[in-house]
Amino acid sequence: MLQSLKNLTSFKLLLIAVVISVLTFFIEKPFPTIFILSRLIVFLMVFYAIIKFLNKKF
Repeated sequence: MLQSLKNLTSFKLLLIAVVISVLTFFIEKPFPTIFILSRLIVFLMVFYAIIKFLNKKF
């Protein structure tokens, strides 16, 4: 799974992160632990996409 994430473009990573973050709003109340874990994953994906984009630009 990590290899497939490394091959994605930064735009696709950001798009996946937005989709995951929207889906986590529906599980916030019943599953707070999963909500926190998914928000952490989204946070890491966004930063990875930003770093990947900046490395490609410069």
